[in-house]
Amino acid sequence: CDLNRCLLSEGCIISGHRILHSIIGIRAIVGEGSVMEHSVLMGADFYEHENPKKGVPRIGVGRDCYIKNAIIDKNARIGDGAYITPDGKADNTETPLYTVKDGIVVIPKSAIIPAGTRI
Repeated sequence: CDLNRCLLSEGCIISGHRILHSIIGIRAIVGEGSVMEHSVLMGADFYEHENPKKGVPRIGVGRDCYIKNAIIDKNARIGDGAYITPDGKADNTETPLYTVKDGIVVIPKSAIIPAGTRI
């Protein structure tokens, strides 16, 4: 994993491809092949020891995700192949899955972003 100017908290499991100018919180998981740029991943309150229900991603960031200019709150579940960036979105956009404020995508606590979602 290419870590460039990042802050990593204890207990992280990082398998990602590149993490650039980001903060990764306690017990955070970043899956293989994922890229995070200029983002904050709050982490998790606990490690998940059992697989979630079918179709529900595990806590953390899945495999092959692209995340740029985002704040992801605690215990969020980002599915494999998700693409999250504020590019092309109007400021003050609010949806059940995310909010865009000042050019930053905010994913709320315990949100579930299905695999392949493009935000």
